[in-house]
Amino acid sequence: MTNQKYKNLTLREFDAAAEKFDDSDPSVYNLCRKDYPDLLEELLKEPCQDVLDCGCGTGAMLVMFRDACPDKQYTGKEGYGINKFSSVLSKV
Repeated sequence: MTNQKYKNLTLREFDAAAEKFDDSDPSVYNLCRKDYPDLLEELLKEPCQDVLDCGCGTGAMLVMFRDACPDKQYTGKEGYGINKFSSVLSKV
């Protein structure tokens, strides 16, 4: 398989997995969600004005951060596959 075929396969697999990031499927992504409150607690200790999350997936962690600190500017970027961050924030 060529490098380009591997890349295309990876993108397809990531897109399929991203569709399930925020549902109740017992995937590794949802298992990691239990750690979000602890991560948020640590992030809130850091002084900042703006937040950039590289590799934000669907932006679930940024939504939690924004709810805790609505006065900041938030940007999420996903490097591979679909970027659902904007649509997630627009629903909240």
